[in-house]
Amino acid sequence: MKFPFSFTVALFVSFLSFKNYFSISNISSEGYTKVASKKSNTNLLPVEVLGEEGTIKSLNFNITNEIKNQTSKIWLLVNNLSYENKGSIKINDENWVSLNHSTTQVNQKELAYGGMVHGGFNTIRLTIPATGIKEGANTIQFRFDTSDGISIGYRVVNINLLDASNTKLLSDSFFEEDNPNTWIAPENSSVSKGKDIWFNENLWNHYTLKNNQGFWYGKTIPSRRTIRAKCADCHTQDGRDLEIFSYSNLSIIERSKFHGLTEQDGKDIAAYIRSLSDGNNIARVGRPWNPPYQPGPILKDKSTLEWTAGAGLDWVLEKDADMFPYLFPNGTSKQAVKDVFDSNKMEDRTLLPLAIQFPDWKHWLPIVHPKDAYSKNEWWNNLESTKNPVKNYEAIRADFVTNYNESNIKSFNVPQKLRYLGVGLDGNSGFRYFFEIGSTDNKHWRSKGGQANANLKEGIDLELAKTSLARLMAVKNFEFMNEFNLQDKAPLLVPDPALDQPGERQWPVKWYSVFEVPAHFTSDNSRHYETQQDKTGHYETTTWYNLQFVLNGGNGFVGGTTPTDFNYHTPFMGFAAHYSGINEPLRYFSAINHMYQIRTWSGNNGPGNTGFRIRNQGIWEMMGTSNSNQEFWNPSYDIVKQLDAIEPGLSDKVLEALLLQFLTEVEKYDVNTWPRTMHGGNFELDSASKTTEDLINIPHFGNPNQGRVNERYADKFYDIIPRIQNNFNVSCSITNRIINWCKEAWPLIDFEKYLEDNCSDSNCISADIKSGNTYRIITTHDKCLNAVEANGYNITQQVCNNSDLEKWVIEDATNGCYYIKNVASQKYISATGDNNGDHVEEANFTGNDNQQWQIIENSNCKLNITAKTSGKCLDLKSGSSADGTHFQLWSCVTTNGENREFTFELLTEGTLGTDDVLLASIFVFPNPVKDVIYINTSDLISREDIGLSIYDMSGRLILNKKSVENVTELNVSALTTGVYFLHLFNDGKVLKKMFIKE
Repeated sequence: MKFPFSFTVALFVSFLSFKNYFSISNISSEGYTKVASKKSNTNLLPVEVLGEEGTIKSLNFNITNEIKNQTSKIWLLVNNLSYENKGSIKINDENWVSLNHSTTQVNQKELAYGGMVHGGFNTIRLTIPATGIKEGANTIQFRFDTSDGISIGYRVVNINLLDASNTKLLSDSFFEEDNPNTWIAPENSSVSKGKDIWFNENLWNHYTLKNNQGFWYGKTIPSRRTIRAKCADCHTQDGRDLEIFSYSNLSIIERSKFHGLTEQDGKDIAAYIRSLSDGNNIARVGRPWNPPYQPGPILKDKSTLEWTAGAGLDWVLEKDADMFPYLFPNGTSKQAVKDVFDSNKMEDRTLLPLAIQFPDWKHWLPIVHPKDAYSKNEWWNNLESTKNPVKNYEAIRADFVTNYNESNIKSFNVPQKLRYLGVGLDGNSGFRYFFEIGSTDNKHWRSKGGQANANLKEGIDLELAKTSLARLMAVKNFEFMNEFNLQDKAPLLVPDPALDQPGERQWPVKWYSVFEVPAHFTSDNSRHYETQQDKTGHYETTTWYNLQFVLNGGNGFVGGTTPTDFNYHTPFMGFAAHYSGINEPLRYFSAINHMYQIRTWSGNNGPGNTGFRIRNQGIWEMMGTSNSNQEFWNPSYDIVKQLDAIEPGLSDKVLEALLLQFLTEVEKYDVNTWPRTMHGGNFELDSASKTTEDLINIPHFGNPNQGRVNERYADKFYDIIPRIQNNFNVSCSITNRIINWCKEAWPLIDFEKYLEDNCSDSNCISADIKSGNTYRIITTHDKCLNAVEANGYNITQQVCNNSDLEKWVIEDATNGCYYIKNVASQKYISATGDNNGDHVEEANFTGNDNQQWQIIENSNCKLNITAKTSGKCLDLKSGSSADGTHFQLWSCVTTNGENREFTFELLTEGTLGTDDVLLASIFVFPNPVKDVIYINTSDLISREDIGLSIYDMSGRLILNKKSVENVTELNVSALTTGVYFLHLFNDGKVLKKMFIKE
């Protein structure tokens, strides 16, 4: 197995343990020696339970008596188990068990977003009791019980057996996964006939149902009847989507039968689809359960087509905190955090893994085509072409087919042509404005009283029709991107590639492409569909917004709210968190950072819809509040404080970096020339005549449905500044700059009362700590931390004399901590206990927690050095100024706080020689490690004969191995807890890395 990394990760990452989202939670190491690995099954995965209601599929396998006796549960990973009692399971001779929330244990994360009740995760994890499992041959049957008139079943993507402690008992290779690249056309099938059927054959809406009518969120799907749409209407026109996402022959045949075709018709269509792969723009790279464009680092060196397929479910992180090593690959010193939150950079959002699951392809596809939804009085057929979104699409497509080629991509104006899909060739029709036809309420998808709604066919639900139209728009955008090979063309189309930094993989559009699918746009209440749970509706909206953000956040194509609408991108993260109880601070703040990066572009010529937009880029977003003052946490800034649960002190660093981004942008402009309205607008400031007496009290409820206050930016700054000062350790130089900017913007408001006196303007940059640098650590008495050259000696204070005994090298440790090593003695500062008064000494390196320290900045640009084990501060005993005064641990209280404050004087920046460069290019992770450690070596290392050896602290050789792999895995589960050294022998050099075995 290859660990899912194909990109270079900084050494900091090696100190974090990784868990794939779809690993089984709470897997203990004890069971792995007993894992069954023999491929004794007779079936491939997935088990496709597809077809008519009542369809049964089986999975057969053999297990030993030892495995049988340990088995407590069956673990399933199931795609499209979208409503309760959709399917059933039968273990050997036991009774059938219907799958619902009462009979199964659905993973808590999936439950939080709806589970089987049309939940937001399209592929879910669940367990059932293993009643009936036996030694030897076993048969598990899966039945498709009830169709909703939309679905033809579900897929069992993976299966395992668990013991009582949730340890998996079958290896990952126990069942074999079907390989789409081995597929061929069905026997006795015709490609030409299949193609003709795809484009021309008449269809039915669904097959005959047991209950006659289907259902969607409690609403009925019409009884069986013919439809006007053809296969090509709802999919990409040539069907390549089915080939790209590797829909099996079975699924194509059964779906054909669902729509009233014969099995032979289905075989012919499957033959046509199988014929499409050309090895370039069309190939079987995805799977139906893997969400398109799901981000993940594994995509770094993949083709554009493979990006379409997404990184796979393995890269859906278990929790938001698991983003930490990817968001902060170089650690979390203050400077490292500022380097991440840098508006002049552009992070690759296609690689940054998330703890949300994007919609799978079936949830892109429309449920009902508009030609069947809006057919009352033949209105759709009689609708003038300029107002018909499909006719509009066909005209744009014809233009591409006839006139577009890569050599004229700029003059052809691809972004504008694609924009027409949404707005129409006349600028006010197309998909987005369809519902405004004949309406006096111009609110696009939310317009009431228009001709479309008046001509909705009987039995078709309006919300279903609207989301289907939006899905069709998404599919047709996908079609253009893939068929005309546009997904890597953004660098050819942005105004200034160097400044705009377009993605190597980015949809080159200026308009909304996909995010209008969910309930925020297409439900009647703009929050969730009728009978849909709040937690599901809001989660689905945030995933579609984030999908748009990954496809194209706007690098080089920035409009007021296009192509990503930042008015709602971060707020819907708040809605999703509020209703599900799952907070995502890293996703939230990375989105704000990316927004700043995107909007710092060549077209940013001043405050405006294409420039700095105060509505979205104000500091209220950084404090967990939307422009409309919707608050999702109580207090609102709790979203910032949640960062401290990931790493202590992270909230201050991130907030400070974000506030600096704000200042860097607004200080570019002369505030006296900034556009104004009375209380502010999208990019306008409030009137400069506003006084302190004009301000209103900003409400704080921690409830997204209360306290809405739009704009009133002066009022919000006046409210937020003291909330920052009173609750965060942000440099006063930063808050004073914000206050001074506000005072200049609104001179009649008494912002000056918030100014902090005696505040350095240095912004504390000199206090930023970087691993590898050498520092003097200076006390409040201008004396230096000093060491002697022996273990067990106290660290003391001495007059600075440029001796190596007073020079300290900072080295990365775990989770934002550092080791502090003396240059002369090569020994490390170590805590001897966790109580007040326990002394601090120097000792040989052990890697233990008592040698790990956090370095945290105070508001006066001084630093505290706090012990990881106790959280107590390095303290100068009795505050004495005498030479030889030793250091101890003491609670980090403000009383005599100067005894715990230090200044770091940079002596030398870390420089790397040739061997150091080689060493820095080798990454060992996870570290600490429990079972398997991975060694990622760079191209600087010769691929011939890399020797790997592990030694313990006493120098005893534990393991020898040779490898030529980019990533080598070593099983260290048998090692005892402790510190070990990994030696890499290559090209006559010995390179050494330390790791810790838990």
